[in-house]
Amino acid sequence: MSIEEYLTGLQALLRSVSETDFKLNSPEYWPAAYYNLPQQEHCLKEVKGSIDKLRGPVEGALSRREEMVRGARPLEGQRVQETATLLSTNWDKLNKLYQDRLKRWQDCNSKWHKFVSDQKALEEWLTDAESTLKLADSDPAAHRQHLR
Repeated sequence: MSIEEYLTGLQALLRSVSETDFKLNSPEYWPAAYYNLPQQEHCLKEVKGSIDKLRGPVEGALSRREEMVRGARPLEGQRVQETATLLSTNWDKLNKLYQDRLKRWQDCNSKWHKFVSDQKALEEWLTDAESTLKLADSDPAAHRQHLR
């Protein structure tokens, strides 16, 4: 593989990492913590798929960095080093951002499910209280014990 082919490959990987990062920062998916949790989940699954697909090529390209720098002229070697460093940095940031977004989504989703569960319990309690009050209205003496 020539230096130019390697650099072209690094730049293509940089674009893919950048596009995936854009999804994680997109206001369409992430305007607020509890905004459209199913859509955020879909975004996270897509991003996870992209990260899994990119992992092999990115790690492979980065593992060839030293070999490519050694075989390059000084200026080419510097370009290879800079581009590979940028890819490595962006790749690490993407993975950290994904983990942060996933954790935030999991926390929000868990709290949302607890809220829904609590709401259902409250609705059941209110329904029971309403029916008890109706019975007490119709025959207060018979239902006095139930009201305590």
